[in-house]
Amino acid sequence: DEGTLVLVISQSGETIDTLAAMREARRRGAKVLGIVNVVGSTIARESDGGVYIHAGPEIGVASTKAFTSQVTVLALLTLVLGRLRGLSRDYGIEIARELALLPDKIQKALEGREVVRQIADRYTKHENFIYLGRGFHFPVALEGALKLKEISYIHAEGYPAAEMKHGPIALIDENMPVVFICTRDSAYEKIVSNIQEVRARGAQVIAVATEGNEEIAQHADDVLFVPRSLPLLSSVLAVVPLQQTDQLAGRRQAGSTQQSGERPLAHQHRRPLEGQAAGHEPGHQGGRPAGAEPHHRRALAMGGVLLHLMEVRAEQHQGGGQGRTAAQFDRGAPGHTSSAIGGGQGQQT
Repeated sequence: DEGTLVLVISQSGETIDTLAAMREARRRGAKVLGIVNVVGSTIARESDGGVYIHAGPEIGVASTKAFTSQVTVLALLTLVLGRLRGLSRDYGIEIARELALLPDKIQKALEGREVVRQIADRYTKHENFIYLGRGFHFPVALEGALKLKEISYIHAEGYPAAEMKHGPIALIDENMPVVFICTRDSAYEKIVSNIQEVRARGAQVIAVATEGNEEIAQHADDVLFVPRSLPLLSSVLAVVPLQQTDQLAGRRQAGSTQQSGERPLAHQHRRPLEGQAAGHEPGHQGGRPAGAEPHHRRALAMGGVLLHLMEVRAEQHQGGGQGRTAAQFDRGAPGHTSSAIGGGQGQQT
């Protein structure tokens, strides 16, 4: 109804089922904000407002950078809405600072490529994988499983770790590697308990864990470390090694298939892969072209207008002033280039 805000997320801005849901929401009176990558797409035109993620062109089906940028934009939106609804100024500043550090932390996560390559080599022959995560990390488990299916043509499923006993555990044995996303947060002890249950069934465990966590090596066969961050933002970092592992496993399988003289039918019809993990622009030798900003930096720069709104609204609230209207929000903050869909691309205000 008119009291509902609907967020419509689509890389292309043309996804048919998402468009149908958006149109139904508008028909019922809801306010619709689009989070899309393609400028001028149908969702961008038909939504009431929103944000371009500016992740660059989509080269392959198995997108990595769009996922990272979408999560970043959602975190920025969460920060804005939180500040408008009582989130403390100190915690808001802490989140904003961690957001600003994400590009460097993603780059650091990408530097573990050699460990990723070794793990990909070790598990290439397996035909089934399960990915498990709790809270913020359940979507990361889904993303990791999706990428393994898309790139390697290996069966993989993502589940909430809390529901492991309701089905997935029946499939787990020594032939079913299990990937756990277990960075340090309030659910860490529970996820370790899940790992111990899986190990009792003979499964091999791959863990994505926080740097400095020496304890996790006692529970997992292999560990991929990522830099420490706030639980709210740790999923942006945790997904990076999973995307790298999936792509390397895909390349290993493609190489072994070519050596045997076989070629899966799916390979004959797939578009080219994106070629780089999150944080790298495809289509250019050696990564992104000289002078180009990484997509995660562009997403954070784009979110500057949201952070500006957060501070303006907080100051007005303290001073008893009136907040901006929706139309003013769409036009962005003074002195910034608007990234809001409804405000027009590149319009100065």
